[in-house]
Amino acid sequence: TRPDEGALDDHSDRLKEIRDTLHGWSGDPSTAGDVEALQVERAAMGFALSFMVLVAAFNILSSLVMLVRAKRATLRSCAPWAQRGGPC
Repeated sequence: TRPDEGALDDHSDRLKEIRDTLHGWSGDPSTAGDVEALQVERAAMGFALSFMVLVAAFNILSSLVMLVRAKRATLRSCAPWAQRGGPC
């Protein structure tokens, strides 16, 4: 038995709709809105990454400053002993 021609056309049309819908979700940046959204996302990610690097650099710098201040205090308290030849 052969299926009727109208039924095949209905299924064919439905398959084309599904294919077009999936093609739209595939990430093809063919429209201007998609390209603009990708550019905005790239700028936002760049800003976020730059901010994280800035915070990390500030953290490293502040840690080094605190370390130097602590060592200076230790060296100041040791200086009189070192002048007398004692251990520090």
